[in-house]
Amino acid sequence: MLKGLDDAGQFESFVSDYFTDLEVVFAGVCVNVNLASDNLKILKSPEIFIHVSDNTRTIVEKLYFVIRKFTFSLRQYPQTFLQNVVNEAGGPLSSKATKLLETRYKDILYLKMKRDDGQKHAIEISCILSDSIATIDVSPKYDFVVCAYEEGVVELFSLETGFSEWKIEVTTLEFGRESKGRECFMMLPHCIVFHPRENLILPGRLDKVLTLLGTFSKGPFHCKQDDSAFTNCCFSLDGSKMVTTYHGESLFLWNVKSGIMERCLPCGDMVYSLSFTASGDFLGTTDSDDCSNFYDMRNDYEHTFDFLKSHFPVEIVSTFEQNSWLCSVDCSTRCINHDLTQSSELGSEFDIPLPGNLHSSDELQRFLQNPDNSWLSRVGQDPKALYMEAIRYIPLSNKSVLVFSCEENVMRVFNVDA
Repeated sequence: MLKGLDDAGQFESFVSDYFTDLEVVFAGVCVNVNLASDNLKILKSPEIFIHVSDNTRTIVEKLYFVIRKFTFSLRQYPQTFLQNVVNEAGGPLSSKATKLLETRYKDILYLKMKRDDGQKHAIEISCILSDSIATIDVSPKYDFVVCAYEEGVVELFSLETGFSEWKIEVTTLEFGRESKGRECFMMLPHCIVFHPRENLILPGRLDKVLTLLGTFSKGPFHCKQDDSAFTNCCFSLDGSKMVTTYHGESLFLWNVKSGIMERCLPCGDMVYSLSFTASGDFLGTTDSDDCSNFYDMRNDYEHTFDFLKSHFPVEIVSTFEQNSWLCSVDCSTRCINHDLTQSSELGSEFDIPLPGNLHSSDELQRFLQNPDNSWLSRVGQDPKALYMEAIRYIPLSNKSVLVFSCEENVMRVFNVDA
């Protein structure tokens, strides 16, 4: 039936109205659970999956996960399928399964969890990783997180379900770890990043990119092969500018909208980290000589610098005010302004960990202003919480934050209001 549908709109309508209809899938499970699983697997193939909406893909992934997880029990007790959807699928699917059990299938007994403690629960999503994180990034809409591991394997997770979408090997990925004490300090290079304007992932290259389906495609940037590879990358907050560097040798400045490289800036020493200010008017970098370099984007990239002697690489990881950066020096976190007129020490790196992304947020500001009353102070109070050495985080919104560590194989989304 799928092969007979040539019109894209008709195809999407058929899949969403029939193929992934919860009652139809339930009927399929009751007849033959293996066949029901195979049908969803066919729909997951890239050549078919590309023709359906993101919402339909999410439904397929959740239903396929539930059937695969409970295949053995569903062979003997197929009537438990809707209960499994209630427990595992989350969101609209769980709600729909609950409604079906309460209306159309009242003869099927099911368990309904009721929370009457009146408390919000901190952990929203948990993602089980295949290995320890070597680099990480979150999509602009906060619906996916991509991780790369040391052996060059890339894995995409849904931040709605916590499930892995796909896992593939990327042979061109390079982490650029040539630095003093870098492993001890747990600096993470940004060598695999989401495109800020398109549903694409840049896997250490600009000429060959990944789609959200895990397939390779031609990149949107106009670049030579020598300019394509990067080991570190950052975007301006509005997504209009991009800077890449390959093993810290030069800085390449790109116009994201046109895909054209506008400038190449030589570097005196190897660049470790880089970040725009929130305004996008200034670019900051740190290098192997413990030098913080600042470039004025408004004034032909006028260059100023400051030396911050440290036993560890100095790292700029986030912008949170219009023309300032967060910066790590030894085991302290500091605020540095673009004109070097003011530099304030905010506290210990262990008390105020650095965020793992390069974007400003209201939650980050609240955390820095009053860390004792922030979500981080409550994370350690939860016995199931992620609380370990080298903790890093990425604010997803003013209500949730992704917390992870370079030393653990799990990352979790926390409700910051819990």
